[in-house]
Amino acid sequence: MCAAFTLSISRTISNYAYGTRQASFERFSMKSRQVSFYVQLHEVSQLMVAVQDHVIPRYEALPHFLGLTVIKCDVRTRAEVIVTSFWDDGLDGSEQEASNFISEIHELTGAKPSRKAFDTLYAQVRDSAGIFQLWPVLPM
Repeated sequence: MCAAFTLSISRTISNYAYGTRQASFERFSMKSRQVSFYVQLHEVSQLMVAVQDHVIPRYEALPHFLGLTVIKCDVRTRAEVIVTSFWDDGLDGSEQEASNFISEIHELTGAKPSRKAFDTLYAQVRDSAGIFQLWPVLPM
C-alpha cells in the first residue's frame, strides 16, 4: 500500500492564477529536491519522528523553503520512501541541510539514499477552502 504525507507548507507564495484553472505565464521558478531510499517497515515511524523533529525545523529556517512531502510505498518487508522538498529560488542554501538529512537517514536506518534535483514545471494544490492554488508551467 502506498501512502502520502504532507508534512509542512511553511509559507504561502504568491499565486499567479488564484481562483482560476488557467495558468498565467509570468516567470516563476520552483525547484524540487528528491531523496529516495528503502527502509524496513518498522523503521518508518522512527524516521518520521526524525523528519518532524529535526529536518522540518531546519528547512523552515531556510529562506526559500516552500514545503515538503514524504510518500511511501510498502514493498514486501520494506518501504520505499521518497521525500520531496520544494524551494522558490534555487537550491543554493539547502545543500548542507540536504546532506545532513541524508546522513541522518543513513545513521537511523543504514539506507543509502539517492538524491536528485528538479525544476518544478507545474504544481497544484487545493486549499482547505476548496480553492485551487496554481503555480504555472514556465514558458518554453
